[in-house]
Amino acid sequence: MPQGMTLLAGSGAAAEALGPVPDDLDVLLVELDVADAADTEPWLVEAPSRLLDEVRRRVAAGAGSMPARLAVAVVAHASSDPFASAIGRAAIEALRGAVHSIVPELGDRAQVNMAIAPPDRLAALRDTLAFLAAPGASFLDSATLDLRGAA
Repeated sequence: MPQGMTLLAGSGAAAEALGPVPDDLDVLLVELDVADAADTEPWLVEAPSRLLDEVRRRVAAGAGSMPARLAVAVVAHASSDPFASAIGRAAIEALRGAVHSIVPELGDRAQVNMAIAPPDRLAALRDTLAFLAAPGASFLDSATLDLRGAA
């Protein structure tokens, strides 16, 4: 796992492909691959809960320093199973809801954004993470950058 990146859920296979994390950004990785549509708890309950806990922990650890910049990187694997596909969409919305709910709590102590990409768009996800670390993205907070439909 690259330094500055924490795996919240999934196998983590995409972590090495994403490569090093920009210095000014902490990345929380969710590799969303719903193999068992009957087992929804890891995706709909545990991953969003871990996300909230990890954001709070990182912000508390950096108290008194510059505002923390965090990105939730979601690698969303497609599924041909309609039930697994629905769980995947619901999991993304649960993660998005977690991001939106934590931002008001954090105030100006942190910026939290989310980027979503399929496994075949990891280069675009890496570029998006670099953008989120750049000064030009300092106006973004609680944004979701969805790369699944982009060419």
